[in-house]
Amino acid sequence: MPIYKLEPLRKVWEQEYTLWGRIGTLLGLKRRVTDAELAEWKELIYNSCTLCGRCSMVCPVGNDIVAMVRKIREGMAAAGHAPAEQILASKRAVTQGSPMGVKLPTLQAQIKRLEKETGSTIPMDAVGVEYMVILSSMEIMSFPEYLSAIAKIMLQAGKTWTISSEAFETTNSGIQIGSSDIARELVSRVVNAAEKLAVKTVISPECGHAYTAIRWE
Repeated sequence: MPIYKLEPLRKVWEQEYTLWGRIGTLLGLKRRVTDAELAEWKELIYNSCTLCGRCSMVCPVGNDIVAMVRKIREGMAAAGHAPAEQILASKRAVTQGSPMGVKLPTLQAQIKRLEKETGSTIPMDAVGVEYMVILSSMEIMSFPEYLSAIAKIMLQAGKTWTISSEAFETTNSGIQIGSSDIARELVSRVVNAAEKLAVKTVISPECGHAYTAIRWE
């Protein structure tokens, strides 16, 4: 069951925040959570959960399971038990602006190629427009036609829009790995870019983690 993923968190809560749990721990009746146990739970906490929230939606007793998964991921990341791939992705997101290591010149090259092939205009750093669109590295690298599709939609709808050279990446690896500090840093970049360009609305087509961070948190 989804709630089973939270067993290490439940143990810590019981031992640290309940009277009988604290007494049991002092008397040696309760075994503290170990690094080996956290390593064993990594698969369930990370690889077996997308944070989609469906478990919270249908929980018969109203547990917000996905919020607790987020909390246990914070503990896992702080304890050094986050997946190595996500640790690297988070570092790249903070230092390079993209979890996949996609930098601005790559985006600019894709834009130049698409504009030449399609005749579309893909504006960058336009001030005072209606929409600022943010993308995931996956679209930039693997699905560049995504950009030209957005340009066509905006042209047909008669809307002004732009991409920011300072905050074009939407993926929030801080949410994925369980680090509020990283999540806050990545969201702040988008907010600062939107305010700098004086846009009215930010559009985040991808991904679910990014939308959660920007829209709700």
